[in-house]
Amino acid sequence: MHNPRITYTQSGIARASFLLSVPRNRGQTDETDYIAIIAWGQTAIDVRDYAQQGAMVGVAGVLQTRNYVAQDGKKRYVTEVIAGSVDYLDRASEKQVQEGSENGCK
Repeated sequence: MHNPRITYTQSGIARASFLLSVPRNRGQTDETDYIAIIAWGQTAIDVRDYAQQGAMVGVAGVLQTRNYVAQDGKKRYVTEVIAGSVDYLDRASEKQVQEGSENGCK
């Protein structure tokens, strides 16, 4: 996982975006796919607070495809996962989430 980028909508809703690195491990090549993830609301805040670059996370969500016209006038296509939930799979993140929950932070 790459460090999340946090922004807020005009109405104050948190939005986290980050890339999830997924190794392919096919045969002799060690190729990696980078999947764009978007999280909203409390999930975005939790990602900001508990996940950092290199963390192992599991993401469940829906696949979204959209397009837009870039500044150069060309049409661009984006495919991303809109996260419904993010699970923290490594022990450090898991411990932080548990401590946050015990302290009323989650």
